[in-house]
Order: sequence, then structure tokens, then C-alpha cells
Amino acid sequence: MKREITVACRGLSIGFRGHHNPKVIAGAMDLEACQGELVALIGGNGIGKSTLLKTLAGFLPRLEGEIRIGQQQLDHYSASDKARWISFVSTESTVVANLKVRELVSLGRYPYTGWFGRLDEADHQMVEWAIEMVGLKGFGERFVNQLSDGERQRAMIGRALAQDTPLMILDEPTAFLDIAGRLDVVSLLHQLADEKGKCILFSTHDLQIALSTADRIWMMSPQGILEGIPEEVVASGRLERLFAHNSQLNFDPERGEFRVRKKFRGIARLASAVGGNPLVRTALERSGFEVENDLTPEDTDWVTSHPDPVSPPVLHIDGCDGEWKIRFEGKEVSADSIGGLCYAAKMLIRQPGS
Repeated sequence: MKREITVACRGLSIGFRGHHNPKVIAGAMDLEACQGELVALIGGNGIGKSTLLKTLAGFLPRLEGEIRIGQQQLDHYSASDKARWISFVSTESTVVANLKVRELVSLGRYPYTGWFGRLDEADHQMVEWAIEMVGLKGFGERFVNQLSDGERQRAMIGRALAQDTPLMILDEPTAFLDIAGRLDVVSLLHQLADEKGKCILFSTHDLQIALSTADRIWMMSPQGILEGIPEEVVASGRLERLFAHNSQLNFDPERGEFRVRKKFRGIARLASAVGGNPLVRTALERSGFEVENDLTPEDTDWVTSHPDPVSPPVLHIDGCDGEWKIRFEGKEVSADSIGGLCYAAKMLIRQPGS
């Protein structure tokens, strides 16, 4: 099936026009985003994500190349037509005194209201729908400067929803939200892309949310820009290199997530009954153990009775929820919780002779 392209960039260079020479932040970019797609823009600080989004929204001039929105180049749209095609939510905090939430969201309808800016019944219904969609039902009469940062950001997203454009561009829309709020907002964006056929492009530093929810990833790095579905971006190996300078992070390509590096303590070999519990595996990995499947019971007994003095130390863990047994160098201890299991495993290796 042919993809309905909403945004297409060819040979795009972005940056700022100076008095003498332009400052190029990123160049030679070929990008596409389609109707019904949620696209996550990721990359390190200062790489140019906000500049790219503002250029696509028409707030900054392109330096080279072309940007097509729908069927024509971005430069050919009038200001009013552009407002019907593109809505934009900035990460910058917006505080307006004496402006209520309903009034702020209503601003999204002004591309459709003509010279006098009067909202008809359909406009009011769209405003109320947008307020409810962003989780601010009952907040319509509250002043914007009385909202929390997260609530204010939701109101700004509501304004973009009320604008009802084929392309929505959001610069760090979850920046001020807690984890539940971030998931709610991104789930809403995915729903709008999927059910309403909108093309939604958002930047984020939350790689886990980007990889687990976006239909397509645009990844900016010093080596250039890479686009593809999340699995293709992971398979490219570029994500590991994106944070290669950070010795505290390790990317797990199988899980598609970054993890804090832990001091390696040893190997935890799990019997099949234990290995099927993902919480046990995750807790042991966080505690610094490389987790493996255990040997057969006969082999496990032999290894436990004849410990190999060569490092790394190897523990053998058996049992089930609340009744775990850890064996190491002829010793066996029990644990009745996952926390107790991890603590006992660390203590056995730290003080094996005690």
C-alpha cells in the first residue's frame, strides 16, 4: 500500500542565518513522515532537535534543500494555510496572566474563525473535546498561571489538538510530566495518529518511550540523521554509539533500553523455575550479576561440591517465589523475598568464607 507522505525533506540543512555566514547545525538530511504515524525525534543535547522542529514548522528558515508539507513546498503556504496544516507545541514554559484554560485552548480555533474571531458551536465542541482529551476536564475556568508545569503543558497540547491540523509538531511535550503523565501523553499522541490519521512528530529524551511507542524514529547524531522503525534503529548499532562517551550507560539491544552500568560481581545461574521469573532476573542484573540459565540438577550438584577457583564467582539459585535457595562454594542460604535473594547473593560473594 502506498504511504501517504505528510512531511518530506530532501537535502535539508538547518541552522541560523548570520550577518555574514550561516551557522549550519545539521545538513544533508533526507526525511519522511506519513499520515497516521507517530514519529519520535531523539538525539543528544545541542544536536539540533529543536532547530529541526522549528524549521519544519516554518519558524526558522531552511538553509538548503526543500521541505514539502502535503503536496507543496512549505515556503509556498500562506500564513493562514500553514496554520491549518501545522500545529506546534514548544517546550518553553508559557505563563499568561488572566488567561483561562478554555481561552488558551480556544486559540487553536482561530485559523478557522475569520476576521472577527467568533467561535461557533462546532468550534466550542472541538475545544471541549481537546480539553477532555488532554485530561483537563473541569479545568476550563482555571487560570493558566495557576496550573502546575505539567498541567500547563497539557493545556498547550490541548490548544494544538483544537487547531486540528494534519501535522502536529511537539518539542519535548513530556518534559514537565511525571512517568504516568509522560505515558498518558504519548499514548494520547499515538491514539491521535492511529485513529485520526494525523502525522505527529515529537522530540524526547526518553528513549524507552520513543522505542516502545513510536512508529518511526528520527535519530540525530554527529554522524548524521538516521530514520527507520525502532527495530531498524536498534539494529543499526547507532544507539550504542550515541552515548558511547558515557561510561555509566549500557544499551541492551535485545530489550531496546539503556541501563546504568553496575559493578560486575559474578554470575547467577538460575534453575528453570527461577529463570522464568523476569522480576528475579531484573533484580539480580541490577545488583551486578550476569544472569544465565542453570545447568542440569546433576551438573549443578557437581559444580557446587567442587567449586572452580577461577573467577568470576558463580552462584546457583533454585526454588520458587518466597522459597529461594542460593548455593556457593559448598554453602547454601535461603531467601523469602526478591530483595532478600539479592542481598544474600551479594553477601555470599563478598564474604564467601564466613
